[in-house]
Amino acid sequence: MMFLKNISAISRYGYIYAHRNLKNIDITGSEHAVIIYLSKHDSVNQDRISEFLMLDKGTIAKTLANLEEKNFITRTVNSQNRREKIISLTEYGKSAVDMVLNIAEEWQSNVLDGLTLQERDVFYRLSEKIAHNAKMIAYNNLTGEKE
Repeated sequence: MMFLKNISAISRYGYIYAHRNLKNIDITGSEHAVIIYLSKHDSVNQDRISEFLMLDKGTIAKTLANLEEKNFITRTVNSQNRREKIISLTEYGKSAVDMVLNIAEEWQSNVLDGLTLQERDVFYRLSEKIAHNAKMIAYNNLTGEKE
């Protein structure tokens, strides 16, 4: 149980840190993850964002509505699939990317403080393996098939 508690705590504290440090540009802890994703994958649909961030479609829809209302993103109808909307950063959203990325990098640097470069490398590799295993286990439990 300590493993899940620690994973959850790291994630939750990261959102609190982001929310506190991005308050001046009106981005919440959960919205910053969407901004970061769109900074690297602009003009994508809601499903891709939901999949990548591992959040349900309803949560992503609400987050996108908030970001659109604040003028960070636009949602336009896909000309090839009228039921789908393409999400893009606005110029205002693009202007916030550096600040959001700096806060994320600052969090990562501070939270990993005291670890050697070798320990950080081991942590990254192990956490990637654990995340992959978790995905496979969750997927298998839901469908009985492997990806």
